[in-house]
Amino acid sequence: MSHLDQAACDRTRETGRRGRARGAGSHRRHRALVYGLVEAGNTGWSAAGTLLPLGAGLGLLGVFVAVERVATPPLVDRRLLATRPVAAGYGVMLA
Repeated sequence: MSHLDQAACDRTRETGRRGRARGAGSHRRHRALVYGLVEAGNTGWSAAGTLLPLGAGLGLLGVFVAVERVATPPLVDRRLLATRPVAAGYGVMLA
């Protein structure tokens, strides 16, 4: 088990109920963003049915970033995001 895997296991044990609550917020954020993107194809980018979910999703994303910057331990380990395979995966998804 790598040190990142062990850190993730330890973090899961430490976060408990708080981690589940933050994870539920993550689900809502992603659901709003995906719904807004799907609605953009159906109703256009300037429709309220597109802009409201996208705005809500981006707002929840901002709240997540603000909370995670001060949370101990954070839900997402920043070291994991800096690893080469993860960074390459993000590059492929955004390309």
